[in-house]
Amino acid sequence: MTQNQGKHEPLLAVHSVDEFVFGVPDLEVARHFYSSFGLDARDERGALALYTFGHPHRWARIVRADTKRLLWLSLGIYADDLARYEEHLAAQGAERIAPPSGAGTDGLWIQGPDGLAVQLRVAEKSSPSQPSPREFPPESANVGRSPSRSKAQAARPLYLSHILLFSADVDSARRFYEDVMGLRLSDKSGSVIAFMHSPHGSDHHLIALAKSEGLGLHHSSGACLPSTP
Repeated sequence: MTQNQGKHEPLLAVHSVDEFVFGVPDLEVARHFYSSFGLDARDERGALALYTFGHPHRWARIVRADTKRLLWLSLGIYADDLARYEEHLAAQGAERIAPPSGAGTDGLWIQGPDGLAVQLRVAEKSSPSQPSPREFPPESANVGRSPSRSKAQAARPLYLSHILLFSADVDSARRFYEDVMGLRLSDKSGSVIAFMHSPHGSDHHLIALAKSEGLGLHHSSGACLPSTP
């Protein structure tokens, strides 16, 4: 038996949603929204950069645009997979595109479902490899189980781990993320919604797809713990 016989290539799949970029007409409205959500919203080169407190990763950027719209999605891959992805994209017939205005030129840019620009770039893994910690509040009497808003503790996300996108054709978009990105189906409901995970991560889904008239961002979310009083 030769050295390579009996060995298999590592799984070829994206490991994280590295960043999404969303356009809005008013950055101050966006700052209030995302700060209320518990994120650390910072000014960076004319855009609003979204971080979680205590984590160095930039999860998203919000830029000025005439209307609210998702501009592009960056997915993280391992450095060892870059050359393999070059070959894989050609084999899959993925359409290579130029980077959108304001985007970086690194990595591989392709045309995604519903006209979404998708970037594959070498990035540190930011999605969890094991379930996030869980904390349960102590049991109490019936009084105070649902505190008033003024007394409720603020919640701060530990990380943003998944994104839900609107799509005009969920089945077609699902095949793209399976065949081209290497994601796997977690579960779905007909052709209305599908949840997809990375074989490199522990979460139920990295990307979800929901039926709509076309491309859009529904939400991005992750895990959080209550802050100390």
